[in-house]
Amino acid sequence: MKRALVIFLVVVSFFITSCEFKCKERINSCGLIYLTEKKKPNRDSNKPQIFLAFERFNLDMTEKFNKFEKQKEDESKITLSDGKEIELEIPTFLGNEKRSLNGIGPVPKKLNIAWKVQLGCGHTNAKGGTWCGSGWTGQTAVVLEDGYPYLIQSGYDWHLRKIDGETGEVIWKYQFDDVIKSSPSIIINRKAKTDEEKVLIVSGSRAGYRGSSGGGPNPSLRGISYLTGREIWRFSMDRTDSYSRDCDSSALMIDGLIYIALENGYMVILDPNDLEEKFKGFKSPRVVKSQILYYPEDRAKHGGNLVTEASVARYKDSLFIASGSGHVWQLDQKTLEPIWDFYIGSDLDGTTVVSDDGFVYVAVEKQYIAGHGGVFKLNPETKSVEWFFPTGNRNFASWQGGVIGSVSLHQEKKLAAFTAIDGNLYIVHTDILDTEKVPGPDGKTYYSKPRVFWSKNVGGAIATPIFVGDHLISAGYGGVYLFSLDDDPQKIKQLDHKPGIGCESTPIVYKGKIFVGSRDGNFYCFKD
Repeated sequence: MKRALVIFLVVVSFFITSCEFKCKERINSCGLIYLTEKKKPNRDSNKPQIFLAFERFNLDMTEKFNKFEKQKEDESKITLSDGKEIELEIPTFLGNEKRSLNGIGPVPKKLNIAWKVQLGCGHTNAKGGTWCGSGWTGQTAVVLEDGYPYLIQSGYDWHLRKIDGETGEVIWKYQFDDVIKSSPSIIINRKAKTDEEKVLIVSGSRAGYRGSSGGGPNPSLRGISYLTGREIWRFSMDRTDSYSRDCDSSALMIDGLIYIALENGYMVILDPNDLEEKFKGFKSPRVVKSQILYYPEDRAKHGGNLVTEASVARYKDSLFIASGSGHVWQLDQKTLEPIWDFYIGSDLDGTTVVSDDGFVYVAVEKQYIAGHGGVFKLNPETKSVEWFFPTGNRNFASWQGGVIGSVSLHQEKKLAAFTAIDGNLYIVHTDILDTEKVPGPDGKTYYSKPRVFWSKNVGGAIATPIFVGDHLISAGYGGVYLFSLDDDPQKIKQLDHKPGIGCESTPIVYKGKIFVGSRDGNFYCFKD
């Protein structure tokens, strides 16, 4: 919006300045009296005040725009007191505020294992007891230190790790109180007093052994120094109607404040610079605002499954979040007041993904609904549904069907990719509709359906596939797949496949390497 305003003012200023020299000494189309062209004055000294005012306004707006652009850049870069430059390359789950950045190419053509880090296993209060490797969503964050890449990776062994992105060497480990499912977010906090606190990792875990059922403190969300791995603060969420006090969501940093969804069913804004002593000597950030993401009547339909596991997305002044209570919320960024509540009714796990033109893509699990799960494309501008793509039902582990992960967008090709519990990896057109209409999740409301571009059975997955350039990478229970894309779906090629590396985590591409954690206990780096 600001860029458009600046361009408009530049055009207006140019038009009026041109008028100044084309008009004769009379009242003309400009509505003002001018000297003739033969008596061109000094452009600064004899210019009418209205033009000088326009030029000053134009200059002021340009300076403000440049300041805004610099501020945006400053959110991802900082120079510390020792001269070290830190740059956030892939700082959060699915890369950016819209959750639409899947990596930075080039993409390798093979899945050769360059190195792997043993993440190990950890016990948790859940079915299965001991979990290994990394899980859902478990995506890697990438940070540059003086141009050198480091990774932040969560694990089921209760530890968060900083890893050398070239060698796989573990720089430090930080231990939580339970397994970590979430993807870490890295933020720059310029108001922090020390370098140690200026680059902060915000990450959550499962609830710990006193867990969700206990009424006492449950600090499953932590702020950890990126540089040293030392804990800066911890945050305990309140007990609510939701049965969980885990934190699987990934945070966003907006205007110096932390935005994150919690599994107790709340969306909160935290101030990392206003820490209070809360319990047992631990510091905790102040809650600036909070918003409940379910209604009392949702409890009758979902019981205690009112959790929010998805990560919040931002587009302009709106936030988008899918809740396990069955609602997709559009919230005002500053107040968290609801703008739009699109009710689906299912458990919604996947993170909302927003395209550059403002459409919202929502994954739908098959649970609590009569119809199928699948994917919605929503239009927040008109508060309407563009299309719904249903996926097949299948009893797999504890799921019945639908899509658990998120949607990946290839915006240049106008394609969307997702993996479903039915075993398939789908690519659909985002802007081309099929001729048939299909029933939605309620089994009775009919919607337009997008045309399928390509699909392949990959054994099922809950991770999000990722488009990077002309490639698609999918990680799931059938292993890791690498595909090259083509405008002709018949020419899409499978470049490589690593079976036996079952994944629930979403992979990431970074400059010739693919990073992903597996349920086999390891974190992998693949390259040519």
